[in-house]
Amino acid sequence: MGSFLHRVGARVPHAVVCIVGTHADLCEERELEEKCLDIHRQIALQEKHDAEGLSRLAQVVDEALARDFELSSASPHAAYYGVSDKNLRRRKAHFQYLLNHRLQILSPSGKLLYFEDSPALKEHVFHNLTRLIDILNVFFQRDASLLLHKLLLETSGESEGEGESSPVMSLPTQSQDLLWATQLHHYVEGFLLHGLLPAHVIRFLLKPHIQAQQDLQLLLELLEKMGLCYCLNKPKGKPLNGSTAWYKFPCYVQNEVPHAEAWINGTNLAGQSFVAEQLQIEYSFPFTFPPGLFARYSVQINSHVVHRSDGKFQIFAYRGKVPVVVSYRPAKGVLQPDTLSIASHASLPNIWTAWQAITPLVEELNVLLQEWPGLHYTMHILCSKCLKRGSPNPHAFSGELLSQPRPEGVAEIICPKNGSERVNVALAYPPMPTVISPCSKKNVGEKHRNQ
Repeated sequence: MGSFLHRVGARVPHAVVCIVGTHADLCEERELEEKCLDIHRQIALQEKHDAEGLSRLAQVVDEALARDFELSSASPHAAYYGVSDKNLRRRKAHFQYLLNHRLQILSPSGKLLYFEDSPALKEHVFHNLTRLIDILNVFFQRDASLLLHKLLLETSGESEGEGESSPVMSLPTQSQDLLWATQLHHYVEGFLLHGLLPAHVIRFLLKPHIQAQQDLQLLLELLEKMGLCYCLNKPKGKPLNGSTAWYKFPCYVQNEVPHAEAWINGTNLAGQSFVAEQLQIEYSFPFTFPPGLFARYSVQINSHVVHRSDGKFQIFAYRGKVPVVVSYRPAKGVLQPDTLSIASHASLPNIWTAWQAITPLVEELNVLLQEWPGLHYTMHILCSKCLKRGSPNPHAFSGELLSQPRPEGVAEIICPKNGSERVNVALAYPPMPTVISPCSKKNVGEKHRNQ
């Protein structure tokens, strides 16, 4: 229950939650009362624990605000080392928001779904959300036999090939049906293991919801916009010229890490041996990690990267010629947070190229996180010197530095983890403070409007 309440509070912090118990008829009246009281006690204890934790974090910010900024900037062991008063006040306001808005009022009902920032979708309003949920549920069916049965029903009398030249069509009917069933089984296996489906098989799965080819294109655009899938082989802004479009559904990828062949020639960030500086931005989620966030994020960044290879918890890709790695590490215990990191590397003179590579990816993640206004998370820049040494616990500079200009007249900052080792400012501050602060608000393109 605790995890559920954390997620609801993170997504809709104003909501009223009604706890409904089942099998009450199997309990004695006294036992029923005891269980109800125990549930309320657990909720109260969790709320108290969360409020105390957030209050402690807010107090650390207050202490940082009480210090003189110049003195704080000269004290690497101090909390929020180098963070401006403006960002500290923003951080404090965020903690205060989390403390004051915890499941209080009812969320409005009756919604329209409208995507203002999508050229392909902005002319459409999705008003039948029940039908939309039915469409989404098609792709959350993980039973291979049920998927295959649905495809066989929807393709009865059809085959993959079209036209007299198709090798499938040229076979006798019984052989043709057997081959077609084998091909569909192959597609289902590829979907459940690797998240891959060709567009024409998606059309069969969505057949009850499609009346024309334009409907299919619209639904594919919608699925991509909602972060469910992305097109693997569609050139940006260009048609496919008759070739089959393949779509990747990241939530179905089963291999833990991307295929090895996608990360070769000495560019592996996890075990690099050449002289390069590593940039790594790490997000930490101590209470809850938004369900499906990593899969949605992997779709959102597709327009920014090339030559990508996806694993269940990791993505290897390039921004131009610069390598990037996105990694998700689930919590291993109650006291450990979930983490999501974005990393790249380059030589120190060319470190601006690594910043250029990861900055759009960081911005995309920050935009997604705005959908969870009650979510508590932290953002840090890991020390490049610690990473180069292979430290299992690298020092973490505050992520607020990303939204600040580089300090004038300062060439290095201090890492307190290794005898006050000095780190070039270019490894902690981007060339320009363009990254959204984790506490700031930004309008996202999709709007939910009351009917």
